[in-house]
Amino acid sequence: MFRMIKVVAVMAVFSVVTGCSVTTFNRYDPQVAFPDDRVLVISKIMLVPPLEQKVNPPLAIGVERSLKNEFMMFLSPTADVPLNPRKMIPMDIAGASQINISMKEFSFTPMPPGTHYIRYGGLDYDKVQVGTVYRGGAPVPQIAIRSVRILPDVEIQVPESAKAVYVGTFVVEHDGEYSRKVTVRDEFDKALKALIAKKIPGITDRNVDKKLGRVIRQYENP
Repeated sequence: MFRMIKVVAVMAVFSVVTGCSVTTFNRYDPQVAFPDDRVLVISKIMLVPPLEQKVNPPLAIGVERSLKNEFMMFLSPTADVPLNPRKMIPMDIAGASQINISMKEFSFTPMPPGTHYIRYGGLDYDKVQVGTVYRGGAPVPQIAIRSVRILPDVEIQVPESAKAVYVGTFVVEHDGEYSRKVTVRDEFDKALKALIAKKIPGITDRNVDKKLGRVIRQYENP
C-alpha cells in the first residue's frame, strides 16, 4: 500500500493556480513565429528512480493531453523566501510564471531574458482504487491519483545576447511522492543533437550558450 495517496490531483490544483495571473511560457511551436524578445531555453527533468506516467493528463482538470510526461513547473522572479513544502502550493504565486519540462526528451521553451527561479512543480502519474461506495445499490470505485511533487529551487540565467541557452538536466531523486534531492547534470552534447533534430529556423547548435542552473536550496521531507 502506498505511504500516502493524493486524493486531489496535483495538476487539478495547478490548473486553479494558473488561472491566478500566472504567465505561461509555452514550448516552441513551429506553427508560431519565434518571438523577437525571447531566448530559447533548453532543459529536461530526469527522475531517479524513473517513473512511467500511467494516467493521461485529461484526468487532471484543465490539462491538455499533449502534456503527457511533462512536469508543470512554476517559476518566480526571486527566491528570497524559502518554499513551504507543507503547503499544497508552497510558494507565493505573485509574479509567477509557468513552463512545462519533459521527463522523456529535451524541452524547448522561448522565455524572456533575465534571472528566473524554477521553484515548484508536479506530475500525476498513476491512479489507484482506494475504496468503494454504493450508490443506488451499485458499487462505485473511489479512485485517487498518485502524484510526485518536486521542489527544485534552481536559479537559471537566460542571457539577453543569446539565441538559445541550455540550462541543464534537472536530476530529481524522489520517493514517489516528493523530491528528496535535486542536482543539475550537464548533457549539453545530447541537447545540441536534439536541437539539430528540431530544425528551428535561425537557431543552430552554434547559437547555444551553456549556463547550467544552480540549486540554491534543498528541502526536507514535508
